[in-house]
Amino acid sequence: MSDARAIDRASAFVFLSRFPAVIRKRGQAYYGSGAVKRLDEEIPGECWTAEVQGGERYEVTLLFDPERQTWDAECDCLTEGLCKHACAALLTLITQNATPATRATAATPAKVPASPPTSSLSDEVLAALGRALTPAEKDILALIRRMYRSHGIRGEAVIPDLQALGWIPDWVDFGSLRLSTSRLTSELGFWHHLAALAAAEGFPVPPFLQSIPVPPEILEQAEKTHRTRAIEHWRRELARMPEPSVPQAPDAGVELRLRLEPLEVILENRTGEGPWRRLRPSYSQPNSVSPISGASPEAQMIWSVFAQGMLVHYGHCLSYRQPEVVAALGRLLATQVFRPYLVQADGSPLVFHEEPLRWSVREPENVLGDYHLTLLRQDGSPAPPTLFVAPTQPPLHVTAGGVFPGPPPNPITQLKRELAVPAPIIESKPGLQWLRLIRAPLPERLAARV
Repeated sequence: MSDARAIDRASAFVFLSRFPAVIRKRGQAYYGSGAVKRLDEEIPGECWTAEVQGGERYEVTLLFDPERQTWDAECDCLTEGLCKHACAALLTLITQNATPATRATAATPAKVPASPPTSSLSDEVLAALGRALTPAEKDILALIRRMYRSHGIRGEAVIPDLQALGWIPDWVDFGSLRLSTSRLTSELGFWHHLAALAAAEGFPVPPFLQSIPVPPEILEQAEKTHRTRAIEHWRRELARMPEPSVPQAPDAGVELRLRLEPLEVILENRTGEGPWRRLRPSYSQPNSVSPISGASPEAQMIWSVFAQGMLVHYGHCLSYRQPEVVAALGRLLATQVFRPYLVQADGSPLVFHEEPLRWSVREPENVLGDYHLTLLRQDGSPAPPTLFVAPTQPPLHVTAGGVFPGPPPNPITQLKRELAVPAPIIESKPGLQWLRLIRAPLPERLAARV
């Protein structure tokens, strides 16, 4: 067995003293029984990994910060904090750095490679740039180094570290991400997998790192992983898709002038031909005196629905995110007599179009591609931005360009007018059911099979 690089045994013993007494006792028993099956020095004098045999085989990482003279340990067992597996690995490392006489007493000496791999990321970057690094660039390399030491050796990255790079994943439900199925032996190899992840997900790569080439096979594997993740994301969303609700018959009521802003509807009143004014919150309490006494029956009905019925938190904004607000507006829109009392944000009357909006489905170019769905007007032009979709029969799409009949609301992607859906999702049974739900046409290559 070749000698490992000497460690700071004094600080190692200080770290060992932090283990609870009962954990140290169990760790010593593991160490004495030869449970440490492998101990590798990953970064000379700073990082070691070990395999410890317990109820199953566990992976332990020992970390030493030369600047702070501090130690830390991580283990993939379920124990919170310091564990007996880490204690056994640390004892093995300390023993291997003791005198020859003491080292000979170790129960099962673990093999440490004579020439451990070193990081070459900094060397690659300096060679590619041909200049010194800026402080900001040094900080980024230091972050990547910490990521590699903490999780990258095992081929993993965690979401907070990715966010520190400015990469905000859509799949925030993942605590960690598997970059490689095998151990990564250098920071350069770790960066190759990070860069491949960025290429697949569309994350921005720091300019000074863009000149570092990534092996094609790593890029290809990252793209396959991205594809699998997208398919799983859609499957989870489709599984949570609610059952179609039976539309309710339009109610008889609603008026007062309602001005449709981009995010909310505003109730306004006026006296005679005077200017329209927004109703103050004090007027909006259900038990207060009505500010529209003497108004038309239609106005009284609108006030009754909004102020005394559905909106118990009147005085706050009437957001389209509130299903009750959208349902009430839908009843107004479905009744001809109330339509003149709904106006656009600038106060002009709403325009009601007869031609319905429709979904267009473009097939992927190959089996690994995406179906592209676009909400269009009948003439093929894109639909205007949607404020909300009223649950009427037929559904009414209230947009910046007027009111259109159209397909039912999309329960998964809400008001998006353009969607990219992986082919395996569309070509599955839930995917076809979703297309029928939103009344999108079946793709030609699927229609013949259904």
